[in-house]
Amino acid sequence: MKMKHALLLLLAAVLAMPLFAGEPVRRIFVTRHGQPGVPSTNPSLVSGDPALTDLGREQATLLGIYLKSQKFNGKMYASPYCRTVDTAVQAAKENGCKVIPDARFQERVSDHRKGKDVPNTPNLSKCHTIEMFKQMFPGMIDENAVLAENWLLTEPEDYRTTHAARLMKGLEEVMKEQPEGDILIASHAGAVLGLTLELHKRAGFKKEPTGTRWNCCLFTYGVDKDGKISYLGYTVKFMPDEKITSNKKYKKHTADPEYQAKKAKKAKREKKSE
Repeated sequence: MKMKHALLLLLAAVLAMPLFAGEPVRRIFVTRHGQPGVPSTNPSLVSGDPALTDLGREQATLLGIYLKSQKFNGKMYASPYCRTVDTAVQAAKENGCKVIPDARFQERVSDHRKGKDVPNTPNLSKCHTIEMFKQMFPGMIDENAVLAENWLLTEPEDYRTTHAARLMKGLEEVMKEQPEGDILIASHAGAVLGLTLELHKRAGFKKEPTGTRWNCCLFTYGVDKDGKISYLGYTVKFMPDEKITSNKKYKKHTADPEYQAKKAKKAKREKKSE
């Protein structure tokens, strides 16, 4: 009787265990764009949308080198903005592939930042087209990439609910369209957070993802043969500390001279006021 009771308890414990994903057969990489610069004033392009700085392109190149070391083998998708497509392009150059600008991974429209976000409609003069991206990045845009004429979202989304669900739906569609090989999604800080929130949940993680605001931060997930998702890691370590930024802000305790100069100036002010 005791043996039967013990077996029943063991069975109950086994059934209560989460179903972990098996050995990954493909990977999902999620990254934020590199450091952006000043919005474009080129009349032939979309105004209000910044391209990458030289540092931003260097960050994206380092991302590409890291992906190559991880034997990236698949497709690269990017939110249809200069900084996100440029990020994917620099990474793609290191991996011998092309970029697919995809409106399914665009940033959300936020209604509480008073137009400060580039994705808000008032900040853009018009939508980017595939032809514009081909002009900006010759030979680096996938021949089969398409964008609707008016792809820009206009309705506000909440990043934890509608935004995250929309991004996950886009990823699921891409996984069906591309049933094999790795997938890279290059998007914005809010979109990276929304998508990784969903992927963390699918991987069985209760803890929310952190570090989504660093430029070119990289989250990696595995997908097994049954479609189950596992969390494989997060890193910015492929960049030196002095090159890690959150747009214009450098990583705390970085060796960046500008940061150190500001820190020393602040310390001097504080000492003087004592």
